[in-house]
Amino acid sequence: MKKILLSTAFTILVIFPFNIYSESKNFRVKAANGLNMRSEKGKTSSIITLLPPGSAVKFIEESEEKETLGGKKGNWIKVKYLDHKGWVFSPYLNITESNDPLILYMEFLEKNDSNDLNSLVKARKKFNQIFSNNKNDADNGLRLYRQFS
Repeated sequence: MKKILLSTAFTILVIFPFNIYSESKNFRVKAANGLNMRSEKGKTSSIITLLPPGSAVKFIEESEEKETLGGKKGNWIKVKYLDHKGWVFSPYLNITESNDPLILYMEFLEKNDSNDLNSLVKARKKFNQIFSNNKNDADNGLRLYRQFS
């Protein structure tokens, strides 16, 4: 009976692959020198932008293929950063909570109209509320604000 149960569980996992990233949806770049966002999966595809260390990105999709790059094993994840969408290598990301201050600020900006002066004032006030005591995130928050304004 135990063998049948284990066999069934294994079959389900093979048929319906488990995506560990889809639950979180949010990441922070943990690469000390930043992380290249690429146009396609793979280290030879063109670089869209360099994601600063600690910057927040939102999950879009995950490749199923595993690779080893620079001695690190992982897969490619498509993410959104500001107005860019591209692929990054998973070992250089940390999963973060939805209540992460930078994620909250990014979501706040996405809900507002950057062409509206009132939205710009709200964005600045929100920035001061969130980042006044958090210098580490203030730089990344300022990048988001500049992109928004």
